[in-house]
Amino acid sequence: MSLLSWTLILAKLAGRLARMPARRRAQRVWAETETVAEAEQRLQRTPGAEAWLELFADGRAAADWLRRHGPGHAGDPIAAALTQTLNRLGARFESGLTALASIGSTAPFVGLLGTVWGIQHALVAIAAAGSAQIDKVAGPVGEALIMTAFGLAVALPAVLAYNACTRGQRLLSAEL
Repeated sequence: MSLLSWTLILAKLAGRLARMPARRRAQRVWAETETVAEAEQRLQRTPGAEAWLELFADGRAAADWLRRHGPGHAGDPIAAALTQTLNRLGARFESGLTALASIGSTAPFVGLLGTVWGIQHALVAIAAAGSAQIDKVAGPVGEALIMTAFGLAVALPAVLAYNACTRGQRLLSAEL
């Protein structure tokens, strides 16, 4: 669980770092340009701007469809296309978050299972010795506590990363 968790955390961090310059540039480009075509052209040369370029392409395709078929159809095809693209991008940005949430919520219970197992091992050692001697109890109880710590060590980064990723995804969706 820990390896999967850290793989997802590092992948999400790398994606976020790759998009940061594009986010700043997209904000500047929107403020400085007069037309969507000019904004798209300027963002073409920006690494990490794929999400914005995908929105431009889908919006342009919907506008072309509207020009060919006329405005007599129900709804706004441009708004529908952009909404669909935003939903698709949101799903892409959310990939891996379910695994992080699952790891964050189950790892403490796996640690707890190890704790229960360790305490049961200590009780078996006490029963075999016939008395509660510290040397028979300390080892298994120590192992049990280490299992609890491992469970928390896996869960805490996963939960923190999940929270950071969901917040980042909401902010990015709002900017798009």
